[in-house]
Amino acid sequence: MTLPSPTGPYPVGTVSLHLVDDARTDPWLPTRAAAARELMATFWYPARPAPGQAPALQLPPGVAAEWQRLVEQKEEFSVEPGAVDWAPTRTHAVHHAPVRHRPGGLPVILYSPGRNVPRGFGTILAEDLASRGYLVVAIDHTHETIAVQFPDGRVATVLDATEEATLRALTDVRVADVRFVLDQLEKRDIADVSTVGMFGHSIGGAAAAQAMHDDPRILAAADLDGAVGSGSEAIGSVVEDGLDQPFLLMNSMLGNHHDDVLSSLWQHLRGWHRNLQMSSAGHYAYTDLQA
Repeated sequence: MTLPSPTGPYPVGTVSLHLVDDARTDPWLPTRAAAARELMATFWYPARPAPGQAPALQLPPGVAAEWQRLVEQKEEFSVEPGAVDWAPTRTHAVHHAPVRHRPGGLPVILYSPGRNVPRGFGTILAEDLASRGYLVVAIDHTHETIAVQFPDGRVATVLDATEEATLRALTDVRVADVRFVLDQLEKRDIADVSTVGMFGHSIGGAAAAQAMHDDPRILAAADLDGAVGSGSEAIGSVVEDGLDQPFLLMNSMLGNHHDDVLSSLWQHLRGWHRNLQMSSAGHYAYTDLQA
């Protein structure tokens, strides 16, 4: 399989980082195995040319294997067993390519994927944004993503705790993950943390709304086909508190801001806001699975 090429003027570089939040115990691990919260994040950025270097893989091998198993079990993906090999797909980004620096750092865009979906399936959008001058940082939410592969070869898969958790509990953990990653970005010269936006798909879009509500460093956000609920089913306080910052909803055929799962938040958006619905799109059309 191949991914569409980025459309911006710059080549793209990438690096994956293992981040450990020593100040936070992983909420999904049982008490007897309590350990610091570990995350993997991918950075995509505008790069200087790195001729002769092969582009990075879309998915690490351990993640590709788990994803293969998942999609062949789920009818919603319409993938027959053995029909697709997810492991060899290449991106257009070169590992550790030299950064095309900008005085003051690059503007930052954070990405939170949908439930089970690896961060690598946000590659098309991430590479396109990076080719236009942004630093895009995608986060895998460990034990909720289908698989997260760490540099030492460990593969952390989905735990029963996340399968049984409420959407609000999942969102709270995701927001904490995002804020920790932002803290780490503040320590890196590559990032301009005075210019931060965020987008997410599905529950990642709901997390983007709550993260912007909770963290003033996030100045604008987009929710790609993510329901936020209402009343006792609300994913967080943002639904009733609303937002003053710019906020974009992009929806599939599943619905729009007139529906119960979005209407309460929509009524409390006080800044610029818009809802764009692609009525022929499926839920995963906002991921690399569309390509």
